[in-house]
Amino acid sequence: MRAIFAWHEAWFATPEFAGCLFERALAEFGTDYPKISMIAIRYKTTMTSWMGDILTSLLPEQAAARTASILMILLDGATIDARAFRDPTVATRAWDAAKILIEQANARWA
Repeated sequence: MRAIFAWHEAWFATPEFAGCLFERALAEFGTDYPKISMIAIRYKTTMTSWMGDILTSLLPEQAAARTASILMILLDGATIDARAFRDPTVATRAWDAAKILIEQANARWA
């Protein structure tokens, strides 16, 4: 899971980084244009599912899915902040919060 956040930090630090194309498409078009929004939503759903799959090694499936959806929110927020403030380290702060959430969920289900 840490690698996902580390990848985002590396991406945020690149000169080409201009935010997430999927987030920007949703912000621009909303869900009024399904040909656009469905692709962006599929990306978010796929990422959340991948993280949920990783978390199932620690948590029951339902708890893993719920935690993964929160982690996706953290990544989305980190991406927006990185774009707004040109600060790639926001991904590390998002990871710090994610780690706490994962530890709490794991303690609850251990």
